[in-house]
Amino acid sequence: MDRKESKKNLIRSLFLSEPSWTKPLLAKQIGVSTVTMNILIDELLQDGEIIAVGKERSTVGRPSTMYRLNAEKFSYLLVSIVEHDQALRLEGRLIDGRKEIVAQKDADYPDVSLPALLDFIKGLLLESPHPPLSVAIAIPGKSVDGTVAISWWDKMNGWRIEETVTETFHVPAHIENDANLATIGFAHRLGIDSKEGVVGLYYPHLSRPGASFFYDEQLITGTDSLAGEVKYLPFFSSEQSTVYTLEQEVDFTVRILALYTILLAPKHILVHINNVNGNVLGQKLDAALKDMGIPIKPELLVSEDYEEHVYIGLLWLAQKELPFKMRRNVK
Repeated sequence: MDRKESKKNLIRSLFLSEPSWTKPLLAKQIGVSTVTMNILIDELLQDGEIIAVGKERSTVGRPSTMYRLNAEKFSYLLVSIVEHDQALRLEGRLIDGRKEIVAQKDADYPDVSLPALLDFIKGLLLESPHPPLSVAIAIPGKSVDGTVAISWWDKMNGWRIEETVTETFHVPAHIENDANLATIGFAHRLGIDSKEGVVGLYYPHLSRPGASFFYDEQLITGTDSLAGEVKYLPFFSSEQSTVYTLEQEVDFTVRILALYTILLAPKHILVHINNVNGNVLGQKLDAALKDMGIPIKPELLVSEDYEEHVYIGLLWLAQKELPFKMRRNVK
């Protein structure tokens, strides 16, 4: 990548982070001369990536032209394969560079097949005036070397989703475990600095939990992406059909979180669990850590906004491999 394109990517990142900019502000933020910024902005205007939207309000000197992102050219397709009432559904959102929904579609997924998933994606892509920058897909499973190795009732095992979607639609595709994305989305929604260490736990009622560790904007997935498969802990029955009471699920949650606190010493623990009071869960965890003599007290936060956090995580996934992305604390 040449220096000019690198500067353009910085400008794109700023426009994704804040809705409007002037040339002087951009030049100051990036550290280039006004002449250089004029050249860069003119090229982005010619390519249709940004749009002039009038003059800024100013009481001193000549007002500068304001520019904003041509959001249609910076869209992402976010797809989630969701378990609901012991069945799967497909939920998709096509969002633009301002994070506004351009198109949205939900559908039952009785035919759990790769062709059916491709048809769903195709329908959403037809709603976009421009090809999206990427497709991000959340799956109830995990992928190893591009092949789904663990999935809901093994229905997706063996699929090469990223490769197939990329080759079919000529758009980069990325997949990630839904619980991992929920942890990332929860952390981003709260503005948590992931360098402080974030443990996430998703425990759907009458099912088995999954854990994740997010550090420095990276998921720590371990060998063959098997990190976080806490369902293999010895206090769970090897029989997948075993049903536990809510009280037992809370007890298991505390034991899992205590274990992760000992091993990773995170500053934040983010839990997605329904029908459980966060304060009560926090008190139980504090008591367990105290009984074990562990001198660590992570911040525990509980949410039921699982699906919304998955979508925030999907946006992170969609932008992860791009040379530009939203930035925090600009201007």
